[in-house]
Amino acid sequence: MRFSTPLVAGLAVVSPATAAPKPSYGDKELFKTVKPIKQIELGPRPYYLVNDMDEGSLKKKLQSCSEKPQKPSKWSIAHRGGATLQIPEHSLESNLAGARMGAGVLECDVAFTKDRELVCRHSQCDLHYTTNIVTIPELNKKCTQPFKPAKDGKPASAKCCTSDITLKEYKTLCAKMEGFNATATNAADFLKGTPSWRTDIYSTCGTVMSNKEHIQLVKRLGLKHTPELKTPEVKMPFDGDYTQEKYAQQLIDEHKEAGVKPSDVYLQSFLYDDILYWLEAEPEYARQAMYLDETGDTPETFKTAVANLTRYAQDGVRYIAPPLPYLVQAGKDGKIVPSAYAKKAKELGLKIVTWSLERSPPLKNAATNGDYYYSTIAKIVNNDGDVFKLLDVFREIGVVGVFSDWSATVTYYANCFGLGLQFPPTNGISHYFDAALYNTCELIALIFTTFKHRHGLYFWSLLITTLGLLPYAIGWLLGYLDLANGYLCKVLASIGWIVLISGQSVVMYSRLHLVLNNFRIQRAVLWMIVVNGTVWHTTQTVMLFTIGPGGNGDNPAPLFIAIEKTQMTFFCAQELVISGLYLWGAIDILKTSLGNNNRKIMWQLLIINMLIVAMDVALLVIVYMGYYTTERGLKLVIYSVKLKLEFAVLGKLVDVSRSRGASDVSGTNGFIEVSSRQRRGQTHSETQALPKIVHVEDNSYSTQRMVYEGGDNKGNDKVGSTRHLYDDAIKQISTG
Repeated sequence: MRFSTPLVAGLAVVSPATAAPKPSYGDKELFKTVKPIKQIELGPRPYYLVNDMDEGSLKKKLQSCSEKPQKPSKWSIAHRGGATLQIPEHSLESNLAGARMGAGVLECDVAFTKDRELVCRHSQCDLHYTTNIVTIPELNKKCTQPFKPAKDGKPASAKCCTSDITLKEYKTLCAKMEGFNATATNAADFLKGTPSWRTDIYSTCGTVMSNKEHIQLVKRLGLKHTPELKTPEVKMPFDGDYTQEKYAQQLIDEHKEAGVKPSDVYLQSFLYDDILYWLEAEPEYARQAMYLDETGDTPETFKTAVANLTRYAQDGVRYIAPPLPYLVQAGKDGKIVPSAYAKKAKELGLKIVTWSLERSPPLKNAATNGDYYYSTIAKIVNNDGDVFKLLDVFREIGVVGVFSDWSATVTYYANCFGLGLQFPPTNGISHYFDAALYNTCELIALIFTTFKHRHGLYFWSLLITTLGLLPYAIGWLLGYLDLANGYLCKVLASIGWIVLISGQSVVMYSRLHLVLNNFRIQRAVLWMIVVNGTVWHTTQTVMLFTIGPGGNGDNPAPLFIAIEKTQMTFFCAQELVISGLYLWGAIDILKTSLGNNNRKIMWQLLIINMLIVAMDVALLVIVYMGYYTTERGLKLVIYSVKLKLEFAVLGKLVDVSRSRGASDVSGTNGFIEVSSRQRRGQTHSETQALPKIVHVEDNSYSTQRMVYEGGDNKGNDKVGSTRHLYDDAIKQISTG
């Protein structure tokens, strides 16, 4: 994003007169050959950088990832195409190389032409040092300042802007490596200015692109867009009525016309007024707009830049994008540490993107060269491998994306640490859906083959909760794959989630009386479920439809994430309370004179409930780690597994009941209560004397209380009472 003018002549670029014919991109023929890249290739550079690192744990970690298959990552943002270190910037070739190296987001810096078409150029007036325009006489003469050779001690110069020529004329240019030769006495030599640490090997005739073409390219590659609205270098309004606002709106309109979703676009601008305009005029697209902050280059202005972050957050800006040196500084121990800017942005909940990695010459000379990108840590940087130390601090800060002139470097780090990885649906996200769908079908089959009588709280809560998996799974997957309207996806997911999360608690509540004969505690648990469900489902649903993420989970607002974490904490705590009460009651039963076999079964029951608790805790950890998409998928799997564990619980309870003689169990299905038959050797009167449990609806308390009838030891013996309570409760629950 920042350009340091090279004055030293480099290797000669190929003359336009001898350049190979470039493909005609405008006729869309090339579009037919562009597809999502399945095989990510990084080349030797990341491995060279790892080997160049100082010894330590970070180096060992990165070395351990050397044979790991690579995936695209949104953490890896292709700066000016992503291969600018070796391939002409903003060329088709640079973009394809950046995508091949795993960049999940491709950049087009946008400027306008004379006929008000948008094209990809880093600056409105950089054509004289990024293309061959000065060697084309009919276009050179249209430049704001045509080429002037070096003469009488004055350097060679030119100034050619995109607004000097039309789109048709622009498309005849060849992109070249950035740079020029200030000592040139002719136009051809003026092109020779590539820095010695770059190369001209790929600089034959790069294909320049319009913004519309770039949009189509990125769509075909299946990646994200990040257009930067370049600040005009001509007086605005341009040509009478082309205002800055029209220019800013045109950028969004071209993405809209191409059918690009707001969640797939990360707008950028150095001009804060552009950000404010988008927030007002296009709030959906502005949700991910990045303010490129370059207001703190000196110690004095840096303090002001930090202070201004509060205003940006108050204005509704969600993404802040400062240059690399704003985020880090040298620590007292000689290590790279987060700066005050980074800490303040994180404190305000701003998402941080930074620029630009791999834009510097060899780092061993960073201090002597006065390199801008390493200016705050130049004294503690001594080798090229230190680039990974810098990335490691960015991860610690919570940076969500890094622009790079060589995408492979950031992609390698992102894959090693699992940052922003984009899993193809067939290889990742759909596995959650597949597992949940399978579990749901199996659960429904189990429910209808297990229960003899299909009534009662346990049966209906288990069935309805299981059915809740379907709308949640379908809504989530359709949204993630962008196969349906975003609001429809949210409605389906919301219905499913409400039924699923509160239903799970009701299922657990409906079997609590098996081990805990305390009416007040049961009533308190019921009220806890009702209050939590009412408060948090209402709050989260409102948030989802106002400031929530897109259907695919992209870009949830900080407040939404905070509410999500809070509601998940309360719901997990609710289930932990119910599980805790169940474990407490089960342990109390273990203290009775149950036989050895029953003790074994009760221990198994304890383990099952502890497993349920462990899954709740694991899900909560994922929530607090900020893996929002992963969390949504894991919810499906975890809650479907927890429902299946209900049958394991029921099976163990029936086993205890069978061993106590309360009922017989089907030999073909251990969960099916066949009937209360007379056991071998047992008299009819003994069978009739078994206690029964009857649920009586008490309208004054809106809950169930148990009335015990029959039996010779009615309440006289604590152990016997516990056994009867347990056995006959199981009998009832297993028969529906």
